[in-house]
Amino acid sequence: MDFRDYFDCSQSIHDYNYTHKAVQNLQRLTGTAEFQHADAKTICYHIINKTEIVIFHDYLKRYLYQRSALRKPFHLVSDDEYGEIITSSFVETQTPRSFNPNTVRRWSRVLSSWLNAKTVPRDTIFLLGFGLRMPPGDVSEFLVKVLKTEDFNFSDPRETILWYCYKNGFSYSKANALMTKFENETHESDYGEPFIHSVNEIKTEEQLFRYLHRNSQNDTFNRNIQDAYSAFDKLLEQTKNIISELYETSDYVNPDQNDTKTNHDRITLTAVEMVLNSGVPHRRNGNYVAERLSLLYPYIKNARLTRQHMHLIQRRRCTVKRNDIILLQFFNYSYEMQNAAPCERFKRFVDSTNDILKRCGMLELYPVNPFESFLLLCLLSDEPFDLYTDVMEYSYNQTSPA
Repeated sequence: MDFRDYFDCSQSIHDYNYTHKAVQNLQRLTGTAEFQHADAKTICYHIINKTEIVIFHDYLKRYLYQRSALRKPFHLVSDDEYGEIITSSFVETQTPRSFNPNTVRRWSRVLSSWLNAKTVPRDTIFLLGFGLRMPPGDVSEFLVKVLKTEDFNFSDPRETILWYCYKNGFSYSKANALMTKFENETHESDYGEPFIHSVNEIKTEEQLFRYLHRNSQNDTFNRNIQDAYSAFDKLLEQTKNIISELYETSDYVNPDQNDTKTNHDRITLTAVEMVLNSGVPHRRNGNYVAERLSLLYPYIKNARLTRQHMHLIQRRRCTVKRNDIILLQFFNYSYEMQNAAPCERFKRFVDSTNDILKRCGMLELYPVNPFESFLLLCLLSDEPFDLYTDVMEYSYNQTSPA
Protein backbone atom coordinates (compact mmCIF):
# COMPACT_ATOMS: atom_id res chain seq x y z
CA MET A 1 0.00 0.00 0.00
CA ASP A 2 1.41 3.39 -1.02
CA PHE A 3 0.20 6.24 1.20
CA ARG A 4 1.23 8.74 -1.47
CA ASP A 5 -1.84 7.63 -3.43
CA TYR A 6 -4.06 9.13 -0.72
CA PHE A 7 -2.30 12.33 0.35
CA ASP A 8 -0.92 15.21 -1.68
CA CYS A 9 2.75 15.50 -0.79
CA SER A 10 3.35 18.50 -3.06
CA GLN A 11 1.59 21.19 -1.04
CA SER A 12 3.88 21.46 1.97
CA ILE A 13 6.45 24.15 2.61
CA HIS A 14 9.31 24.11 0.08
CA ASP A 15 12.59 22.34 1.02
CA TYR A 16 11.06 20.35 3.85
CA ASN A 17 7.95 18.43 3.00
CA TYR A 18 6.08 17.72 6.22
CA THR A 19 3.44 15.62 4.47
CA HIS A 20 6.03 13.53 2.63
CA LYS A 21 7.88 12.75 5.86
CA ALA A 22 4.66 11.90 7.72
CA VAL A 23 3.62 9.57 4.90
CA GLN A 24 7.05 7.92 4.94
CA ASN A 25 6.78 7.27 8.67
CA LEU A 26 3.33 5.72 8.24
CA GLN A 27 4.66 3.61 5.37
CA ARG A 28 7.61 2.31 7.41
CA LEU A 29 5.49 1.24 10.36
CA THR A 30 2.56 -0.30 8.48
CA GLY A 31 4.85 -1.94 5.93
CA THR A 32 6.28 -4.35 8.48
CA ALA A 33 4.92 -7.84 9.10
CA GLU A 34 4.76 -7.07 12.80
CA PHE A 35 2.31 -4.18 12.39
CA GLN A 36 -0.82 -6.34 12.49
CA HIS A 37 0.29 -7.49 15.92
CA ALA A 38 1.32 -4.03 17.11
CA ASP A 39 0.16 -3.23 20.62
CA ALA A 40 -0.64 0.04 22.36
CA LYS A 41 2.97 0.50 23.47
CA THR A 42 4.21 0.26 19.87
CA ILE A 43 1.71 2.84 18.62
CA CYS A 44 2.49 5.19 21.52
CA TYR A 45 6.19 4.87 20.75
CA HIS A 46 5.54 5.75 17.11
CA ILE A 47 3.47 8.82 17.98
CA ILE A 48 5.99 10.09 20.54
CA ASN A 49 9.20 9.33 18.66
CA LYS A 50 8.28 9.41 14.99
CA THR A 51 5.65 12.14 14.76
CA GLU A 52 6.94 15.42 13.39
CA ILE A 53 5.23 18.20 15.32
CA VAL A 54 4.88 21.28 13.14
CA ILE A 55 6.42 24.12 15.13
CA PHE A 56 5.28 27.65 14.37
CA HIS A 57 8.67 29.33 13.98
CA ASP A 58 9.92 26.57 11.67
CA TYR A 59 6.80 26.65 9.51
CA LEU A 60 6.93 30.46 9.35
CA LYS A 61 10.57 30.44 8.24
CA ARG A 62 9.93 27.85 5.55
CA TYR A 63 6.91 29.83 4.41
CA LEU A 64 9.06 32.96 4.12
CA TYR A 65 11.81 30.97 2.40
CA GLN A 66 9.41 29.73 -0.24
CA ARG A 67 7.56 33.02 -0.69
CA SER A 68 10.78 35.00 -1.06
CA ALA A 69 12.32 32.47 -3.49
CA LEU A 70 15.63 32.55 -1.62
CA ARG A 71 18.44 30.76 -3.44
CA LYS A 72 20.82 29.94 -0.61
CA PRO A 73 20.25 26.66 1.27
CA PHE A 74 17.51 26.90 3.86
CA HIS A 75 19.78 26.14 6.81
CA LEU A 76 22.06 29.06 5.92
CA VAL A 77 19.33 31.71 6.13
CA SER A 78 19.65 33.65 9.39
CA ASP A 79 16.90 34.98 11.64
CA ASP A 80 18.07 38.49 10.77
CA GLU A 81 17.29 37.83 7.10
CA TYR A 82 13.83 36.52 7.95
CA GLY A 83 13.33 39.55 10.17
CA GLU A 84 14.18 41.83 7.25
CA ILE A 85 11.66 40.02 5.02
CA ILE A 86 8.90 40.40 7.62
CA THR A 87 9.78 44.03 8.36
CA SER A 88 9.83 45.00 4.69
CA SER A 89 6.46 43.36 4.09
CA PHE A 90 4.85 44.89 7.18
CA VAL A 91 6.10 48.35 6.15
CA GLU A 92 4.87 47.88 2.59
CA THR A 93 1.42 46.73 3.72
CA GLN A 94 1.27 49.30 6.55
CA THR A 95 0.41 46.59 9.06
CA PRO A 96 0.79 47.41 12.79
CA ARG A 97 2.97 45.33 15.09
CA SER A 98 -0.13 44.29 17.02
CA PHE A 99 -3.92 44.43 16.81
CA ASN A 100 -3.71 46.23 20.15
CA PRO A 101 -3.07 49.92 19.39
CA ASN A 102 -1.69 50.43 22.90
CA THR A 103 1.08 47.85 22.62
CA VAL A 104 4.47 49.08 23.81
CA ARG A 105 6.59 46.13 22.68
CA ARG A 106 9.52 47.03 20.50
CA TRP A 107 9.43 45.69 16.95
CA SER A 108 12.68 43.79 17.49
CA ARG A 109 11.09 41.94 20.42
CA VAL A 110 8.02 41.13 18.36
CA LEU A 111 10.16 39.72 15.54
CA SER A 112 12.30 37.70 17.92
CA SER A 113 9.25 36.16 19.58
CA TRP A 114 7.74 35.13 16.24
CA LEU A 115 10.99 33.64 14.95
CA ASN A 116 11.47 31.55 18.10
CA ALA A 117 7.93 30.67 19.20
CA LYS A 118 6.74 27.07 19.18
CA THR A 119 3.16 28.30 19.01
CA VAL A 120 1.34 31.65 18.95
CA PRO A 121 -2.16 33.01 19.63
CA ARG A 122 -4.73 32.84 16.84
CA ASP A 123 -4.63 36.62 16.40
CA THR A 124 -0.92 36.47 15.56
CA ILE A 125 -1.77 34.38 12.51
CA PHE A 126 -4.40 36.92 11.47
CA LEU A 127 -1.89 39.75 11.92
CA LEU A 128 0.74 37.94 9.85
CA GLY A 129 -1.93 37.36 7.22
CA PHE A 130 -2.06 41.11 6.62
CA GLY A 131 1.62 41.80 7.18
CA LEU A 132 2.75 39.11 4.74
CA ARG A 133 -0.15 39.63 2.35
CA MET A 134 -1.32 36.03 2.65
CA PRO A 135 -4.21 34.65 0.61
CA PRO A 136 -6.93 33.08 2.79
CA GLY A 137 -5.75 29.55 1.97
CA ASP A 138 -2.35 30.24 3.52
CA VAL A 139 -3.94 31.70 6.65
CA SER A 140 -6.12 28.57 6.87
CA GLU A 141 -3.07 26.32 6.70
CA PHE A 142 -1.38 28.17 9.56
CA LEU A 143 -4.56 27.91 11.66
CA VAL A 144 -5.27 24.24 11.01
CA LYS A 145 -1.88 22.67 10.34
CA VAL A 146 0.34 24.67 12.68
CA LEU A 147 -1.92 25.82 15.53
CA LYS A 148 -4.18 22.76 15.10
CA THR A 149 -7.20 24.98 15.73
CA GLU A 150 -10.31 25.49 13.67
CA ASP A 151 -10.32 27.25 10.31
CA PHE A 152 -12.05 30.61 9.81
CA ASN A 153 -15.23 30.84 11.87
CA PHE A 154 -17.74 32.34 9.44
CA SER A 155 -20.34 32.76 12.16
CA ASP A 156 -17.97 35.35 13.65
CA PRO A 157 -18.32 38.73 11.86
CA ARG A 158 -14.73 39.69 12.65
CA GLU A 159 -13.20 36.55 11.15
CA THR A 160 -15.50 36.82 8.14
CA ILE A 161 -14.31 40.38 7.51
CA LEU A 162 -10.68 39.29 7.88
CA TRP A 163 -11.23 36.47 5.38
CA TYR A 164 -12.86 38.87 2.91
CA CYS A 165 -9.88 41.23 3.17
CA TYR A 166 -7.32 38.46 2.69
CA LYS A 167 -9.24 37.25 -0.34
CA ASN A 168 -9.19 40.71 -1.92
CA GLY A 169 -5.70 41.73 -0.83
CA PHE A 170 -6.97 44.53 1.42
CA SER A 171 -4.92 46.03 4.24
CA TYR A 172 -5.56 45.75 7.95
CA SER A 173 -6.69 49.39 8.02
CA LYS A 174 -9.39 48.47 5.50
CA ALA A 175 -10.43 45.50 7.65
CA ASN A 176 -10.56 47.72 10.71
CA ALA A 177 -12.73 50.24 8.86
CA LEU A 178 -15.11 47.48 7.77
CA MET A 179 -15.38 46.16 11.33
CA THR A 180 -16.12 49.65 12.64
CA LYS A 181 -18.73 50.18 9.95
CA PHE A 182 -20.41 46.87 10.75
CA GLU A 183 -20.51 47.61 14.48
CA ASN A 184 -22.02 51.06 13.95
CA GLU A 185 -24.61 50.23 11.29
CA THR A 186 -28.17 49.31 12.14
CA HIS A 187 -28.89 45.69 11.31
CA GLU A 188 -31.97 45.71 9.12
CA SER A 189 -33.85 42.44 8.87
CA ASP A 190 -34.55 43.01 5.19
CA TYR A 191 -31.06 44.24 4.35
CA GLY A 192 -30.48 43.59 0.68
CA GLU A 193 -31.34 40.85 -1.76
CA PRO A 194 -30.66 38.24 -2.98
CA PHE A 195 -29.81 35.93 -0.11
CA ILE A 196 -26.08 35.17 0.31
CA HIS A 197 -25.74 31.52 1.31
CA SER A 198 -21.96 31.20 1.56
CA VAL A 199 -18.90 33.40 1.97
CA ASN A 200 -17.68 32.10 -1.38
CA GLU A 201 -20.53 34.03 -3.01
CA ILE A 202 -19.32 37.35 -1.57
CA LYS A 203 -17.86 39.52 -4.32
CA THR A 204 -18.51 43.06 -3.12
CA GLU A 205 -18.57 45.05 0.10
CA GLU A 206 -22.35 45.31 -0.17
CA GLN A 207 -22.64 41.53 -0.33
CA LEU A 208 -20.29 41.21 2.64
CA PHE A 209 -22.51 43.41 4.80
CA ARG A 210 -25.63 41.66 3.58
CA TYR A 211 -24.06 38.39 4.70
CA LEU A 212 -22.94 39.82 8.05
CA HIS A 213 -26.32 41.38 8.81
CA ARG A 214 -28.13 38.16 8.03
CA ASN A 215 -25.59 36.30 10.11
CA SER A 216 -26.14 38.59 13.09
CA GLN A 217 -29.80 37.56 13.10
CA ASN A 218 -29.26 33.88 12.45
CA ASP A 219 -25.82 32.44 13.00
CA THR A 220 -26.64 29.11 11.39
CA PHE A 221 -27.62 30.14 7.87
CA ASN A 222 -24.16 29.80 6.35
CA ARG A 223 -24.13 26.85 3.98
CA ASN A 224 -20.86 25.41 5.28
CA ILE A 225 -22.05 25.66 8.88
CA GLN A 226 -25.35 24.03 7.97
CA ASP A 227 -23.56 21.28 6.06
CA ALA A 228 -21.34 20.65 9.09
CA TYR A 229 -24.38 20.40 11.38
CA SER A 230 -26.09 18.02 8.95
CA ALA A 231 -22.97 15.87 8.63
CA PHE A 232 -22.56 15.72 12.41
CA ASP A 233 -26.22 14.81 12.97
CA LYS A 234 -25.99 12.01 10.41
CA LEU A 235 -22.74 10.63 11.82
CA LEU A 236 -24.08 10.78 15.37
CA GLU A 237 -27.16 8.79 14.32
CA GLN A 238 -24.91 6.17 12.75
CA THR A 239 -22.85 6.03 15.95
CA LYS A 240 -25.98 5.51 18.05
CA ASN A 241 -27.09 2.71 15.72
CA ILE A 242 -23.75 0.96 16.15
CA ILE A 243 -23.84 1.32 19.93
CA SER A 244 -27.38 -0.07 20.08
CA GLU A 245 -26.38 -3.08 17.94
CA LEU A 246 -22.97 -3.97 19.32
CA TYR A 247 -23.01 -3.03 22.98
CA GLU A 248 -24.97 -4.25 25.98
CA THR A 249 -27.64 -1.62 25.55
CA SER A 250 -28.94 -1.86 29.10
CA ASP A 251 -25.77 -0.07 30.18
CA TYR A 252 -26.31 2.82 27.81
CA VAL A 253 -30.03 3.49 27.42
CA ASN A 254 -31.94 6.14 29.30
CA PRO A 255 -34.12 4.24 31.81
CA ASP A 256 -36.57 7.15 31.94
CA GLN A 257 -37.42 6.79 28.25
CA ASN A 258 -40.59 4.97 27.28
CA ASP A 259 -39.94 1.23 26.87
CA THR A 260 -41.76 1.27 23.54
CA LYS A 261 -38.89 3.24 22.02
CA THR A 262 -36.17 1.36 20.16
CA ASN A 263 -32.77 0.89 21.76
CA HIS A 264 -31.35 3.38 19.24
CA ASP A 265 -33.80 6.08 20.30
CA ARG A 266 -32.95 5.47 23.94
CA ILE A 267 -29.18 5.79 23.45
CA THR A 268 -28.08 8.94 25.27
CA LEU A 269 -25.27 11.38 24.57
CA THR A 270 -23.73 10.14 27.82
CA ALA A 271 -23.66 6.65 26.30
CA VAL A 272 -21.95 7.96 23.17
CA GLU A 273 -19.40 9.77 25.34
CA MET A 274 -18.78 6.63 27.41
CA VAL A 275 -18.13 4.49 24.35
CA LEU A 276 -15.94 6.97 22.47
CA ASN A 277 -13.86 7.65 25.60
CA SER A 278 -13.82 4.11 26.96
CA GLY A 279 -10.01 4.17 27.07
CA VAL A 280 -9.91 7.26 29.30
CA PRO A 281 -9.83 6.52 33.06
CA HIS A 282 -12.10 8.22 35.58
CA ARG A 283 -11.34 10.08 38.78
CA ARG A 284 -12.93 9.08 42.06
CA ASN A 285 -15.69 11.64 41.54
CA GLY A 286 -16.63 9.97 38.26
CA ASN A 287 -15.20 12.63 35.95
CA TYR A 288 -12.65 11.80 33.29
CA VAL A 289 -9.04 12.49 34.17
CA ALA A 290 -7.51 15.59 32.57
CA GLU A 291 -6.09 15.26 29.06
CA ARG A 292 -2.78 16.71 30.21
CA LEU A 293 -2.13 13.52 32.24
CA SER A 294 -1.78 11.48 29.06
CA LEU A 295 1.65 10.70 27.60
CA LEU A 296 0.24 11.77 24.26
CA TYR A 297 -0.96 15.19 25.43
CA PRO A 298 1.81 17.13 23.62
CA TYR A 299 0.71 15.43 20.40
CA ILE A 300 -3.04 14.88 20.75
CA LYS A 301 -5.12 17.65 22.34
CA ASN A 302 -8.82 18.52 22.35
CA ALA A 303 -9.70 15.23 20.68
CA ARG A 304 -12.36 14.10 23.14
CA LEU A 305 -16.00 14.33 22.15
CA THR A 306 -17.99 15.12 25.29
CA ARG A 307 -21.73 14.93 25.89
CA GLN A 308 -21.77 18.66 26.70
CA HIS A 309 -20.19 19.53 23.36
CA MET A 310 -22.53 17.20 21.45
CA HIS A 311 -25.52 18.72 23.23
CA LEU A 312 -24.45 22.25 22.28
CA ILE A 313 -24.05 21.18 18.66
CA GLN A 314 -27.52 19.66 18.63
CA ARG A 315 -28.90 22.89 20.08
CA ARG A 316 -26.91 24.83 17.44
CA ARG A 317 -25.18 26.70 20.24
CA CYS A 318 -21.65 25.96 18.99
CA THR A 319 -20.09 25.03 15.68
CA VAL A 320 -18.87 21.60 14.58
CA LYS A 321 -15.10 21.04 14.72
CA ARG A 322 -13.01 19.02 12.28
CA ASN A 323 -12.13 16.55 15.02
CA ASP A 324 -15.83 15.96 15.72
CA ILE A 325 -16.40 14.84 12.14
CA ILE A 326 -13.19 12.81 11.94
CA LEU A 327 -13.66 10.95 15.24
CA LEU A 328 -17.27 9.94 14.56
CA GLN A 329 -16.29 8.84 11.05
CA PHE A 330 -13.46 6.77 12.49
CA PHE A 331 -15.70 5.04 15.02
CA ASN A 332 -18.36 4.29 12.42
CA TYR A 333 -15.92 2.93 9.84
CA SER A 334 -14.20 0.82 12.50
CA TYR A 335 -17.40 -1.16 12.92
CA GLU A 336 -19.27 -0.78 9.63
CA MET A 337 -16.24 -2.08 7.71
CA GLN A 338 -14.77 -4.33 10.39
CA ASN A 339 -14.79 -7.33 8.03
CA ALA A 340 -13.21 -5.45 5.12
CA ALA A 341 -9.54 -5.64 4.26
CA PRO A 342 -7.65 -2.93 6.20
CA CYS A 343 -6.43 -1.25 3.00
CA GLU A 344 -9.96 -1.07 1.60
CA ARG A 345 -11.31 0.25 4.89
CA PHE A 346 -8.54 2.87 4.95
CA LYS A 347 -9.22 3.99 1.37
CA ARG A 348 -12.97 4.26 1.88
CA PHE A 349 -12.48 6.20 5.12
CA VAL A 350 -10.07 8.71 3.57
CA ASP A 351 -12.26 9.29 0.50
CA SER A 352 -15.51 9.61 2.45
CA THR A 353 -14.05 11.78 5.21
CA ASN A 354 -12.39 14.14 2.74
CA ASP A 355 -15.68 14.49 0.86
CA ILE A 356 -17.47 15.46 4.08
CA LEU A 357 -14.73 17.85 5.18
CA LYS A 358 -14.66 19.61 1.80
CA ARG A 359 -18.44 19.90 1.78
CA CYS A 360 -18.24 21.57 5.19
CA GLY A 361 -15.56 23.99 4.00
CA MET A 362 -12.86 22.27 6.07
CA LEU A 363 -9.36 21.15 5.10
CA GLU A 364 -8.91 17.52 4.06
CA LEU A 365 -7.26 14.90 6.26
CA TYR A 366 -3.72 15.94 7.12
CA PRO A 367 -1.41 13.03 8.10
CA VAL A 368 1.07 15.42 9.71
CA ASN A 369 -1.50 16.07 12.45
CA PRO A 370 -0.64 13.49 15.16
CA PHE A 371 -4.29 12.77 16.00
CA GLU A 372 -5.25 12.14 12.39
CA SER A 373 -2.11 10.06 11.81
CA PHE A 374 -3.00 8.00 14.89
CA LEU A 375 -6.49 7.26 13.59
CA LEU A 376 -5.11 6.32 10.16
CA LEU A 377 -2.74 3.85 11.80
CA CYS A 378 -5.58 2.30 13.77
CA LEU A 379 -7.69 1.90 10.62
CA LEU A 380 -5.00 -0.33 9.13
CA SER A 381 -5.14 -2.73 12.07
CA ASP A 382 -7.55 -5.64 12.39
CA GLU A 383 -9.61 -3.97 15.12
CA PRO A 384 -9.28 -0.17 14.73
CA PHE A 385 -11.41 1.08 17.60
CA ASP A 386 -10.11 -1.52 20.04
CA LEU A 387 -6.55 -0.44 19.23
CA TYR A 388 -7.55 3.22 19.61
CA THR A 389 -9.03 2.49 23.04
CA ASP A 390 -6.00 0.45 24.12
CA VAL A 391 -3.61 3.23 23.12
CA MET A 392 -5.61 5.87 24.98
CA GLU A 393 -5.75 3.67 28.09
CA TYR A 394 -2.02 2.91 27.89
CA SER A 395 -1.16 6.60 27.53
CA TYR A 396 -2.83 7.40 30.86
CA ASN A 397 -1.30 4.45 32.69
CA GLN A 398 2.30 5.46 32.00
CA THR A 399 4.38 8.06 33.78
CA SER A 400 7.19 8.31 31.26
CA PRO A 401 7.47 7.99 27.47
CA ALA A 402 7.45 4.51 26.03
